Amino acid sequence: MNKSRKKKLKKLVNICNKHARFSLPTFTGSLVRAFDAILNDDEVDFLLEIGTERLTIDEIKKRVDLSEVEFSTIFESLIKKGILWSSTSESGDIYYEIPPMMLGWFEMSFADNNITPEKKKFSNHLSSYFNTFKKFNLPILRSLINLWIRLRPPMSEIATVEPKKAPTTEKVIDINSKVELTDSKVFALKTVNLLVEKYGNKGKIAVTNCLCRQHWEIEGEPCRLELPLEAHLWIGKVADHVIKYNLGREISVEEAISIIEECHKKGGINHIWHNRMDLNEPEISICNCCWDCCASIGNWNRGIMPILLKAYYIATIPDKNICIGCGICIKYCPTQAIKLKDRKAVHNHKLCIGCGQCEFQCPNGAVKLIIKERMVLLPARSPSKWIKRLESL
Repeated sequence: MNKSRKKKLKKLVNICNKHARFSLPTFTGSLVRAFDAILNDDEVDFLLEIGTERLTIDEIKKRVDLSEVEFSTIFESLIKKGILWSSTSESGDIYYEIPPMMLGWFEMSFADNNITPEKKKFSNHLSSYFNTFKKFNLPILRSLINLWIRLRPPMSEIATVEPKKAPTTEKVIDINSKVELTDSKVFALKTVNLLVEKYGNKGKIAVTNCLCRQHWEIEGEPCRLELPLEAHLWIGKVADHVIKYNLGREISVEEAISIIEECHKKGGINHIWHNRMDLNEPEISICNCCWDCCASIGNWNRGIMPILLKAYYIATIPDKNICIGCGICIKYCPTQAIKLKDRKAVHNHKLCIGCGQCEFQCPNGAVKLIIKERMVLLPARSPSKWIKRLESL
């Protein structure tokens, strides 16, 4: 790659980062090489003309000196490669912009099953990029990196499926008798079922392939939890874009719930991502992730980076006598927040992200989720706690 192209690609990397509240570190050259693997010179020049703005198709045409055929070829290619997104304003105007790298371009670029040599190179460079961070995972630096992450905004939210409901009992009350009122209960807003219903009832839901699982399949290491490849849900404005340009397929609320439940049974958890990775903006995606493949929880497990997440529940065991010490919850916990002590499960609440796996998998119903909205820092892990991709379950 010559100096001129490298300079342009660095500029493009910075444009993507400006579109995200949580930007990716750019000190490594792997990001530039990833862009280099998948974009040609004409596409790079086209994107640089758009820059950080949201433009209509006519506004883009005014900025680029291209024939209709040339314009259509580049425009359609960038849509398919996932680095040009559309959105519709309230007035009905359609705008196009460059998305963030994550959550954005990286996920959309692996939306389909078409694995090209360029995608393979792209995937290899992503591995190199993330593995670079392990070099900085040293005793003194770990504390500084954890502090840096703690001071940054959270990347995403964790939403569980609807927690198991305790059985209700009917009670007969005599007329004119005094009734004791129990404390009211506030329900968490972020169960994944409610989110799917919210967006499915007022708009569309789309499904594409999961970037992370497809990435690891390309690397020759398929998901050890055997979660389905087609499991990344898009909601809101991005679902409209995915369906409009045939990047994925439209699904019903029922099918979305079915995908979520299938993943949950196998150990999947639900990351909720917002526009521009800003929790103050609308939700755009529900990732059915796992501790093995995920570029968030998985990378934390592999010692690559700490994570700051927003959680809505916390797991507890109200009655230790119900726990039989089978260890199933330990197997499914994505953050290794559970250990056995005196043959009873004990939760480390500092690492609990409220995903609901322990409650769902517990054969005896010993685990209960309670509402506790909070930020959870998963700190950088020491090498002795790293999980390798090739370890057996």
